[in-house]
Amino acid sequence: EKKGSEVSNMENIHELNEQKDFSEDAAEQEHFQAVVASFFAYPIYSLREVDRVQANFGTLSASHKKLMKYDYMERVKNLKSAVMKNASFIYSVVSPHRDLFEWTKLKSGQEVFKEIPTSIKNRSKMRSTLRSIVRDWAKEGQRERDSCYKPLIDAIIQHYPKPITEEGDRVTVLVPGCGLGRLVFEFAQKGYAAQGNEFSYFMLLSSNFILNSTAHTEELELQPFIHSWSNVYDAKDPLQKFKIPDVWPGSLPQNSDFSMVAGEFIEVYGHHTDRWWSVATCFFLDTANNVMRYVETIWSILKPGGVWANFGPLLYHYAELEGECSIDLSWEELRHVITQMGFQITHEEFKDSLYASEPKSMMNVVYTCIFFTAVKPELTEKQGSTSTTPESKKTGETGSQEEEEDESKRVSQSASPNGKNQENDQKEEE
Repeated sequence: EKKGSEVSNMENIHELNEQKDFSEDAAEQEHFQAVVASFFAYPIYSLREVDRVQANFGTLSASHKKLMKYDYMERVKNLKSAVMKNASFIYSVVSPHRDLFEWTKLKSGQEVFKEIPTSIKNRSKMRSTLRSIVRDWAKEGQRERDSCYKPLIDAIIQHYPKPITEEGDRVTVLVPGCGLGRLVFEFAQKGYAAQGNEFSYFMLLSSNFILNSTAHTEELELQPFIHSWSNVYDAKDPLQKFKIPDVWPGSLPQNSDFSMVAGEFIEVYGHHTDRWWSVATCFFLDTANNVMRYVETIWSILKPGGVWANFGPLLYHYAELEGECSIDLSWEELRHVITQMGFQITHEEFKDSLYASEPKSMMNVVYTCIFFTAVKPELTEKQGSTSTTPESKKTGETGSQEEEEDESKRVSQSASPNGKNQENDQKEEE
């Protein structure tokens, strides 16, 4: 929903799509249907890949088969079982949208769909969504959440120790690119008025189900790592089962303020001038075509005295896509943009983090992420309104240009902003 429809207090997100008149935007309708198709088609293309695994092992000679530690047919059996376990969860996520496609119900009650064509790109995103669910909503994802969510939560709490002010106002936290909503949930759980914003239908559909349709902790079971057998130490590792959610979203107190908004960040929030107390961005800045527009929007929507906390790499998503604009700035250049916009950077450091990694894999991509806190200065008579972009640095913002350059040099010497083993295909995995 590009223009931004809000779902407050965990109402059903799928209603957003029912409320929108898709006839006004044929391209949007086509895109939504393609995403939903990749959910419904998951067991079809996944079982075909299992058949390919079986055929490949079938080419082994009798002598080679005797060398195998395990019977390969046992692996095939386990893979088929795992595919159907995942498919059961996936079907629950998108079942409200099944009438977008042709299907019939068998006497057994099983619903069978006519074959649905899907793109390789959407199949990959479907699988990465399963892995992201473990990252956000399984106990095994706690390590990753601690590495990137905890610094952001701590930064906001440091700036606003009490979620409700002495005047009775609840401190607001906006989380753009919130994915499956766990970081938003964590802020709401601590008493803040937390709102998540997400553009991806893969994330919106999945988070809607987890937030609104689960009844208790560890209700569901997934096996999201069955689709890759490279860099595997033990043949049992890819078959590992994960239970979700580790925390029931319905456990939030009745007076909690938790909402989700679907849409593109700038389009949805560009008019929210001086409205938000704080903004927390995690693995988000590099999703922009022009990261300066993100910075500009965050500056505009923050109240004077508000805080912005960021954690993530600079793996620009559009950098290598033909026909797409991508403004790829180094951290030193981006830092300059942030301070020129008027922000005071009060903390910055580099921290390593994984992203939706397989816990027992022999290879994981490690990102060296920039974690910083930036404050929008309070208003002064000389400064006037801070809701517009200042043309130049002014008194009380970040000091002299020389001090900024010295600080940039110090930071660039203390840690390298380049991630380790950042492979191009990781763009789709995020």
